[in-house]
Amino acid sequence: MRLPEVLALHLSGVREVVDASREGVDLAGRYHLPADVRHRRCAIADAGALVGTPDRLLVGLLGPKPSVHLNPREVAEALTAAAPGTRAVLLLAWPVDQLPAHLLVGPLVAARCQIVDAIPLSTAGIRGVSAALIAQRVDRPLPPRGHLVDMTVERRAAHPLPEPVDELRTMLRMANEHQLTGLVTRSVRRRLQALEDEVEQQRRVIAERDDRLAALEGELAALRGGEAPGTGQPPAGEPSEGFFGPAGRPK
Repeated sequence: MRLPEVLALHLSGVREVVDASREGVDLAGRYHLPADVRHRRCAIADAGALVGTPDRLLVGLLGPKPSVHLNPREVAEALTAAAPGTRAVLLLAWPVDQLPAHLLVGPLVAARCQIVDAIPLSTAGIRGVSAALIAQRVDRPLPPRGHLVDMTVERRAAHPLPEPVDELRTMLRMANEHQLTGLVTRSVRRRLQALEDEVEQQRRVIAERDDRLAALEGELAALRGGEAPGTGQPPAGEPSEGFFGPAGRPK
């Protein structure tokens, strides 16, 4: 999926996209925003004052290089005071299979943000960007996947209910870890499938080569059928027709 397609999924009710990426990172040309949605650039330190309501969408490029990429903690701080329902599109510059989940989950949970979607961007057209996380500021967990609901029911039946803030953090951590695990797992599965396809292709190439080699060896054996093995001469007992022909008669 491409970045414009990702944004299009989350622009409902949004009047302004606030891009807090580092100076020198220009993503505006990739957005393809509708005419009724404004675009604004700002420093991440100022983003918190601009994305306080759900009609503002925060966008930022996160990654391992502080001079180029935002730190997850900076983004989480910008969303901490936002109203529930406010969203952020977090572009990831880490390879998916090297995603530092611990750096993402903790700050987002502390800011009461839930990852509601994790989208691979293998065809994003943005060099070095592997995926996009959609994080939403919440005051209660959004409906989780079925197995998380089942796990929660069992845990509640066995243990006293924690304080609401602890309950929220627990559920957000579970939901966020689940989304990131799913993103990494899908990437690994795609890579595994690609490797299996490559191995199968190489097997076919080797099989075709072996068949061709066997055919060539057969042709070579047929061509050498009238020669004594290893001599290049006719087998013993068969006259050789030289210049004078059979029995020494001139041709």
